[in-house]
Formats: sequence, C-alpha cells, structure tokens
Amino acid sequence: MGPIMLKLKEKNSIYWLVALAFLCGMLFLSSLQSYDLSKRETREALAVYEMVNHGDFFLPKINGDTLRTKPPLFHWMACLFSFAGGKVDEWSARLPSALAATAGVFCVFCFALAVFDRRTALLSAIILATNVKYLEMANKARVDMTLTLFVFLAYLFFYFGYKTRRVVYFQAFFIAMGVASLTKGPLGFLLPFAAIIPFLMVRKEVGFLREIGLGKGAVIILAILCIWLVPALLIGRGELLDIIYQETIARFLGTTTHQGHYEPFYYYLPQILGGLAPWSLFLPLALYWGFKNVKKGDALLFVLIWFVSTFIFFSLSAGKRADYLLPLYPAAALLIGKLWGDFIQGAKEFDLRLYFSISSFPICLVGVVCLAIGLFSLFNFTFSDFSIPSMVKPFMVTEDALAFDQFLALYGTWLPYLFSLICFLGLLAVGHFVGIRKRKGTYAFSLLVAMCLSLAVAGRLILPQVNKMVSLKPFADAIKKQVPEEAELYFYDRVRLKLVFYSERHIPLISHPNFSDYFGPEKTTYLITPESYLEEVKKRSGVPMFTVASFKNFKSSYLLLSNKNQ
Repeated sequence: MGPIMLKLKEKNSIYWLVALAFLCGMLFLSSLQSYDLSKRETREALAVYEMVNHGDFFLPKINGDTLRTKPPLFHWMACLFSFAGGKVDEWSARLPSALAATAGVFCVFCFALAVFDRRTALLSAIILATNVKYLEMANKARVDMTLTLFVFLAYLFFYFGYKTRRVVYFQAFFIAMGVASLTKGPLGFLLPFAAIIPFLMVRKEVGFLREIGLGKGAVIILAILCIWLVPALLIGRGELLDIIYQETIARFLGTTTHQGHYEPFYYYLPQILGGLAPWSLFLPLALYWGFKNVKKGDALLFVLIWFVSTFIFFSLSAGKRADYLLPLYPAAALLIGKLWGDFIQGAKEFDLRLYFSISSFPICLVGVVCLAIGLFSLFNFTFSDFSIPSMVKPFMVTEDALAFDQFLALYGTWLPYLFSLICFLGLLAVGHFVGIRKRKGTYAFSLLVAMCLSLAVAGRLILPQVNKMVSLKPFADAIKKQVPEEAELYFYDRVRLKLVFYSERHIPLISHPNFSDYFGPEKTTYLITPESYLEEVKKRSGVPMFTVASFKNFKSSYLLLSNKNQ
C-alpha cells in the first residue's frame, strides 16, 4: 500500500481520517439498536442465533430449517460480536455491516488520496457515507455491505498491482476476491473481473492477465472457499449443491424455483438515482465529466469502467433488487467526488457553474418547501383545522390516518423541535443554491451538514418512535413469559420470523392435515394466530381454545391460544 501510505503521511491526512471515523460512528454506529430487525434482517440474525446456540456454523438455519442463502462469512462475523456481547441482538447482527461500511469509507478516501488529491478524497468519502442507500445498508444485518467492502479491496489491490507490477498486490487481489466469495458466492470474483477485463481491453493490455497469475489466484480463491465448502458438503451435499445452483446460475438466468425478484432491464435506473440521493443530482454530469477527462489518467478510466460494468452486469441479471447495486456505490462516490473537486478547484475545461446551479435547483425547491412547512407548523402547532397534520390526513388511507393520530398523541411534544430542524435544513438548502456560484467550497459541505442532521434525526428520534408502534417485541416477551420452554408452540397461517427471533425458540408452522391431532387432551399446546383466524382455529381444532395473551398494533393483531385454560 505504498502510494497510500506516502499520501497519508502528508500534513492533515490522518486528521481527516479521524474526522471521517467520527462521521461514520455518528451515522453507522449510533443507532444500531434503535429499532427492530426487518424481515430480511431477521433471516440473517436467526442464522447467527442457530450458530451461536446450536453450532450450525456451515449450513446456517432459520427456525430449525436449512437457510437457502450465500456462504456464511457475514454470519461468522456476527457470531464473534454475539459471543463478545453475550447474546444475538440487533447490535451484534448489524455491527459487521456498520464496520464494513466504515472501512469502505476509509478505503475510498485512501484510494482517491493516492490517485487523485486530498480534496477529491475527502469529498468522495463524505459522498459515500451520506447517500441514502449506503447509510441504509450500513445499518442493516445484510451480507451486501460486507461483499461491497471486499470487492472494493479487490479493485484497489488490482489497480495498484497494475501500476506497480508488484506481486504482493496481485496476491492480495485474489485473497480479497476469495473472502468476497465467502460472503456471497461467485459474485466475489465475477464483479471484479467484469470491470478488469474491459479496462484491460480499452488499454489494449489484455495480455496483462497472464502476469497476475490466474492459476495461482484460482487456487487461492478455491482454498478460501473450501474453509466453508468442504465441511458444508460433508454435512449436506445434495441440498447444498441445489442451494448453490438456485442462488447463482438459476437466479441470474431467471429460472430459480425460489423467490427470484424478477424485474425489467431498466429497473436499476430509478434505483441508483434514488439510492444515491441527494448526490445523484450530480451523477449524470459526473459521468460526462469522467468520460471527458478520461485521458488524463488510468485511475479515472478504471473507476468509470468499474461503475458502468457493474451496472450492466446487474441489469443483465433476471433477478434484481436495489441492494445488489451496492458494490458500485464507491465508484459513484469517486466520480462525483472528482467532479466536485474539480469544480471547487475552478476547472476551466467546461463551465460547470450553470449545471451545478440547475442540479441544485431541486435542493433549493425542497429547501423552500421545508421552510414553509417548518414555519407554518411552528406557528400553528396546536393542530388546528389549518395545521399540517389536518392537511395531510385527508390523503391517507384510514389505517394510516389512525396510525398518524396515534403517533401524534404519543410523540407530539417533541415535534416542534423536528419542525425547527426542518426550518434549519430549508435555510441550508436555499443557501446552497444561492451561494454555489460564489463560495463553492463552503456550500459543497452544506449538503453534508443537511444530510448528516437529517440522517441523525431519523436514526435517533423518528425511527425509534415509529418502531414502538410496530414492534413485536412486547408480544414475544409475553410468549416467553406464558409458554414453558418444553411446551409445544406453533404458528397458524404463516411463520412470523420476528416472533421466532425475539421469543428465542423454534416455532414451527402447523402443516399436518389432521389439525385436531395437535390438541389432544393429554397435552398442552400453544398456538400463535392472527386474531382474524380465531373462529377458524376453534372450528378446526375441535376443542375449546383459550386466549393466553393478545397483542395489537396499528398494523396487525395476534393471539396466543392454548387448548388448556391457564
């Protein structure tokens, strides 16, 4: 890492890393336990729970069934934090993603510092840390952020190996791909080569592939994969091979028998614009600026091909989800950071000021709206007939309107502070638009301030309060209290993974055609069911059913039933 270390020794570079660490801590680490796990997060957390409590380290499971997922590196990392913390919870399940996101921000800073300049490095790191999708995935117990980190390390090691011809970089390149493959299968090496081969073709140096030692590299990747693959094959060969096929080739071709997430080829266009917000306003010009200046250095060409090839690769896949695009976000941050860096420095090749003013106009418009909402709400905070809530509720469906009333009743006292923050963000947005043509450096960071404040408030204030309205934890606590560990407990209708995780036990789904067999007179059986199915359960069970506990929030209501009166 010679080029990076030389740059880091320059004045103030280390201080900027410390500042970035503080920023990442505020955005990625401060709210890991502020809200419950989502449905998809719960799948990963349950796999970790099975590893920690039942030793299923090579074929992760959920609720006692084999989990059809990718290799378990992410789960192993979460296991380490769970052992350290003494339990599997939101903190230990999400911490691998938060740390990987922080490391990704550092890597973007270091890469841009080595190949561009300090201003571009800082801007690129900030843009990566403060876009919507990267922040979202940094706070989720999902494998995508871990994959993104190691794929980016593969890009970084390859580029420095290409520039220096040092063998150690190529070895690190293959190790990074091997670890990435241990996170999400073949994507760990397919994504890097999908960018590297076009890059070498453009440079007319395809023969360079012979210099990096593909044979030895394949052995390194396979050796790392075998850490998981060999034990997993010994435990469940046939099932594992089906999992690998369904989650790789079949998902890409659109022939999987599992949930495929099939979307049209243009699906990712709005996804990247929304996920990269607010910086996506500058993505079109960043791409134009990159292609315009591509002859000025290999680094810019490499980042451009990295972005474009990754986008095309995922667009060609039949199975699509917005989260899959995460490995191209560092490239997008580098391109936009380079654009902003050249703009602040006063690039003469192209008059950027007009485009920046046009691109910033939506930010200004949002700022005006925020000012209007904030001031109007502060002056009409009694929730009168002309208040913001009364104006919004007519556009809501009945269920959402009732939830909104409940939210206001519980948490309305701190809303004036929220509206004050909205006013401040509005002023920042308007100031950004007004001042961008004069004090470019200062107003480049107004977006940063607005994003950090917004994201911090969302993570620390709004989401925790909303979570209280939808959380299933109180019902899970009632289940743990009312149902003995040795008792039989089942789901009716479908499995709720959140209740499985937070009640800390296996809860199978009743599937036997003879429903009444579960409720024999000699045993006590418990059943979790939506309240709407109560009469159906009573009819099918053939015995009296007694309500042990009930739970209701604005989204749903559940009952804990038993064939014995408690």
